[in-house]
Amino acid sequence: MATKICNFDFYTVSTSDKSEIAKAFASEAAIRKTGGVNNVPVFDFYARVRQVKHENKLWVGYVEKINTLDEAHIGDLGGKRETLASNDDQGPIFDTVFLYNPINNVLVLHRTRSGMGTTAFAKYLGKLVGDDDLELELVIDPDALKRLGKINMVKSIDYKISKPSNFKFLNNKNGSFNADLALAKLFQGENIKVTVGGPDLKKENVLEKVKHLLKFQDSISKLEVKGEANGEPDTIDLIQNRIVHTKRYSVSKNKKVTEVMLMDEIVVGYNKNKINLDRLYINNKIDKD
Repeated sequence: MATKICNFDFYTVSTSDKSEIAKAFASEAAIRKTGGVNNVPVFDFYARVRQVKHENKLWVGYVEKINTLDEAHIGDLGGKRETLASNDDQGPIFDTVFLYNPINNVLVLHRTRSGMGTTAFAKYLGKLVGDDDLELELVIDPDALKRLGKINMVKSIDYKISKPSNFKFLNNKNGSFNADLALAKLFQGENIKVTVGGPDLKKENVLEKVKHLLKFQDSISKLEVKGEANGEPDTIDLIQNRIVHTKRYSVSKNKKVTEVMLMDEIVVGYNKNKINLDRLYINNKIDKD
């Protein structure tokens, strides 16, 4: 029996008016109720809500990514191959399941290689609410944030950037990060390792840099802060310490993981982390002990 591992990542939404997000999902739900779709151009593809529902104060659904520039193919293990979506208004579809809680502004996304990553989903959501500056900020485990807060001397930040296959999302406001990516592109490298260190690193500047880098989870595979807390060395990998929910599905013959199953599981994952999420974003409190 095969096993499929599905991961769900947690974010907060940085936007000028958070109330617009729930309004946008309500509008998409109304469009779907009439049988319509809202095709939104995002980079070189279109995105649209296929299903969204509002239950127990949560918006849960999935967004389709449709690329009309490519053909779609299906096949089987016997060698059969069939080409689909050959018309100009057709293309392969890949789904991304999401959950949004307007009370604490937490967004959960199913991590998928073929669907929409963090940058693409942020761009899509920004278009729905009319905010080009909308960003998704990764949620870090409260225990890691406590450790980070206790560091009284920062020695260095180490991060590793994997070169994205599509540079179209880059824009001028992400200056320092773009420079790192441009260097990787110049040397045709698959990744670049950056270390920022020195005796005069200011903790507040380090925290600001960390917050900036966490917006690029799609491209960053490592983000370590090294320093000392009460005279003892400490290293915190903030990418490894993000909040993630993982579900392992046992997939038997004639059974596949469906969007409905993922929508059910994303609610389970959210509820498992609800106490920590409310602690961070409603009570705005991280215990010091």
